[in-house]
Amino acid sequence: MKYRRFYVTGDTHGEPGRFMYTDTAFEKIADSGDILFIAGDFGFVWDNSPEEQAIREIIAEKKYTTCFVDGNHENFDLLESYPVSHWCGGKVHIIGEAPDGTPKLIHLMRGQVYDIPVCASGAEKSISVFTMGGAFSVDRRYRREGESWWPREMPSQEEYTEALANLKRHHNRVDYLLTHTGRERSLDIFFLGRRNPNEMELNHFLEQLHESISFTHHYFGHLHDDLDFTEKETLLWFQVRDMITNEIIE
Repeated sequence: MKYRRFYVTGDTHGEPGRFMYTDTAFEKIADSGDILFIAGDFGFVWDNSPEEQAIREIIAEKKYTTCFVDGNHENFDLLESYPVSHWCGGKVHIIGEAPDGTPKLIHLMRGQVYDIPVCASGAEKSISVFTMGGAFSVDRRYRREGESWWPREMPSQEEYTEALANLKRHHNRVDYLLTHTGRERSLDIFFLGRRNPNEMELNHFLEQLHESISFTHHYFGHLHDDLDFTEKETLLWFQVRDMITNEIIE
């Protein structure tokens, strides 16, 4: 399948209104062949309740395709109960499908590069998206392991290694970075130098990517705000942006 337009937003946290309201600016323009990327804390693969399953079915029935990286507030036991599949050259969990079997709700796994075919006249064209989910939960002391918090929230060394190998296969060039948390310099700005030490390894890894690979734009979430740190680095929460132009959909 070839895709048409690409959009990106921040943490949805299992909030039904993010998908149930059909009068939002994004829902009014989204159509078949479009993709909505979510920068972590998707939250609709959480307790597998009948209500949650019904919302996932609604999301999968949308005209557009929904793809998300994992955040720190995810049920990793439930996410990882789905079989690993492949989509556009990278590993995924297919959470929901259209009646014809087309993937419509997709978990983009850590350290992957996806070459997504684009509808374009003339020569074959694709955009490449690198993904790295995960972050540290500052509220973990108020959560219960296996019920509202899971140790898999932070990437493993194997995932970092796989990420670098996948980037090397793409000659350290991708179009977009889609992660949950951000790099260390941006988080230092956001937190006025008081970053959480438990997340520093991941922040430093993303900082190294900024210095060592070629990319067009980096989108991330986690901090519950909407702003541009630089001309090629955007933090998202509620806003939906055109992934290619970085324009706000409103």
